[in-house]
Amino acid sequence: MTQREFFTAIVNGTINADIQAYAADAIVKLDKRNATRASKPTKSQQANAPLLAEIRTFLTGKKNVLAAEVAAHLDVTPQKASGLLKLLVDSGEATAAEVKVPKQGKRKAYTLVDAEDTAEDTKDTAED
Repeated sequence: MTQREFFTAIVNGTINADIQAYAADAIVKLDKRNATRASKPTKSQQANAPLLAEIRTFLTGKKNVLAAEVAAHLDVTPQKASGLLKLLVDSGEATAAEVKVPKQGKRKAYTLVDAEDTAEDTKDTAED
């Protein structure tokens, strides 16, 4: 059965066992294709990997670093640095907090989550 025949049958409302089997097979193929795509990093993920590694190195041992500082260090735009920092926050590798910057107002500042901080949090939770 071709896709045209399938869609024509749907439009005409003639759904039979052949149509259902074709649709079920198409869903299996879509799931397989999507699983293959999900297992491979995208081009932008591949391009961002070295930048994320550099950000992790830059943030190590520092607290409340602004996206503009990261951007200057990486020689990228503040928007790009902010997006990369958000990825780190979303993955749990960094935290974001609002800080007051003189003559600029409130800005987000980022701190890398250290393995030691995570261990202390786990220890505190276990004691409760």
